[in-house]
Amino acid sequence: MKKKKILFLTNHLAFFVSHRLNIFQESKKRSYDFLLLSGKKSSIKMEKIAQKKIKLHKVPYKIIDFNSYDFKILKEIKSLINLYKIIKKYQPDIFHTVAPKTNLYGGFLSLFLNINLTVLSFSGMGFLFTGKLSFKDFLKKKIYKIFLKIIFINKNLVVIVQNKTDYMFFKKEFNLKKNVKLIKGGSGINFKKLNKIKKNKAKNIVFSGRLVFNKGIKEYIEAAKELKNDFPDWNFLIYGTRDYLSQDKFNLDDYKKEIKEKVIIYKGYEKDVGNIIKNTTIFCLPSYREGMPKSVLEASAAGIPCVVSDAPGCKESVINRSTGLIVKTKNSKDLIKKIRELINKPKLRNIMSQNAKKFAKEEASIEKITKTIFKIYEKK
Repeated sequence: MKKKKILFLTNHLAFFVSHRLNIFQESKKRSYDFLLLSGKKSSIKMEKIAQKKIKLHKVPYKIIDFNSYDFKILKEIKSLINLYKIIKKYQPDIFHTVAPKTNLYGGFLSLFLNINLTVLSFSGMGFLFTGKLSFKDFLKKKIYKIFLKIIFINKNLVVIVQNKTDYMFFKKEFNLKKNVKLIKGGSGINFKKLNKIKKNKAKNIVFSGRLVFNKGIKEYIEAAKELKNDFPDWNFLIYGTRDYLSQDKFNLDDYKKEIKEKVIIYKGYEKDVGNIIKNTTIFCLPSYREGMPKSVLEASAAGIPCVVSDAPGCKESVINRSTGLIVKTKNSKDLIKKIRELINKPKLRNIMSQNAKKFAKEEASIEKITKTIFKIYEKK
């Protein structure tokens, strides 16, 4: 019997390793052929680590000439032609793409190729959907939505989203009904591993993520500047690579004074999430928009109360006043208030810790998410 083929398209290797490696691992168990296509790196440091893991797990892959952080028309056309040739030659039964640009490319090309199933995963909508835009970015958003309408003509296409806001957006904006699926637990987490991590007794509030404005890092630093005065024995840590290329890049060099005075402590990029978790008392992600933030679910699995924004995705990653606290988006004053509350109430943190573990286990186990994705692949 001929093996079925999965072709997976991602923006860069680091994202595939951190969020989608489970799909390759499950494909091997089910005897699928698998090929990973990836755009070029957005971070040298993250990509080097990802390549080692890709080789360790023996994932077949090719790097193609496009990236997620800029747009040059001639280069994009060349990339599309190259991608078309690869897809046509490989002849996948399932073509799965993830991230805004790859969804656009993959969805568009699938209109011209005979593919049994094309799956577009939207793990967030990107910075074009996070608030006020320049006129140029407003036009980009309009064009992006027009292309999506064209792409959704394809009847052999399924859209996967990770939160209710995005689910309703695709249903109403594009009249998608059966072809849009909501997977609540995002990319899934290794609950068994995270639940066993022993945390040290340091008093640390932690931000971990890409250093871009739409992650809410500016508001986090503003909160740290005020709270550090009142709670000098608490530390405000930041994890994330500084070399990540993005149109929305946040420059930590603007906060040299705060780093020097240890108002904030920059820890750099940490490849092992366990090393972040064990140093965390309160986790903070005041993002402007997410799909379903894996970092919050990982912290919850380890019994860490989280403070998140009321933005799409974030507000579904905690149960307010049960597993964490929800703050107003882009509101540093509310963030200060909620972090202060958790610092002052250790008993509340302990209650949230137990609730968070239960929530993460029920909602986001990697086994549950993987099974759901393969049910979509196999049309069950």
